[in-house]
Amino acid sequence: MKKNAKLIEREQRFLSHASHELRTPIAIIRANMEILERITLPENSLGPMGRIDRASTNMQQITETMLWLVRKSETPPNQCKVSLVVMLDNIIDELQYLIQGEDVSVSINYSHAPTLQLPETPFRIVVGNLIRNAFQYTHSGQITINFEFSVIEIKNVNTQELDAQFKDSFGLGHDLTEKICKKLNWNLEIMEIDDGFIAKLHLPENSLTALKP
Repeated sequence: MKKNAKLIEREQRFLSHASHELRTPIAIIRANMEILERITLPENSLGPMGRIDRASTNMQQITETMLWLVRKSETPPNQCKVSLVVMLDNIIDELQYLIQGEDVSVSINYSHAPTLQLPETPFRIVVGNLIRNAFQYTHSGQITINFEFSVIEIKNVNTQELDAQFKDSFGLGHDLTEKICKKLNWNLEIMEIDDGFIAKLHLPENSLTALKP
């Protein structure tokens, strides 16, 4: 028990230190982005600039979430209305580069998904990590992203067998995801199937609203 407590304490200390160290470079990037936004730039640079802007904003939000994770307070981050359709579309668009040049098809079935009331940044980190893992470890096959009965399901099936290195690496990005789900009491299931994985995130009933995206 003492050994586990020390490991947890060391892990929390690392998260706290890493978050604080990241704050300065992220603040510099954000400040310079604000300067560039005031300058008339060539039209072909607007796309890359927009991606840098979104990425730096995500980094800032992830840093704040990491700090929240190590605090003893159980108070969750501020909740807001989140369009699940828009969020999933944005995440898929941002991660397309991971499957470029691969023989991978992506099937989506979430156009009917509702607007949610929940902490946006932790939710985006969880869903983004699940989709990223599916994209990163599928090299030939199909990825399905589905929403049904308050469950987001992400399934990846490889038509070519993954080597041991890829199989062992699949869960490395889930540490932060698991911590968020545990602290917010979200139910996350990850199951290994033939030639792939299924991840299911069960959304709390009180997060669903009557609004539609």
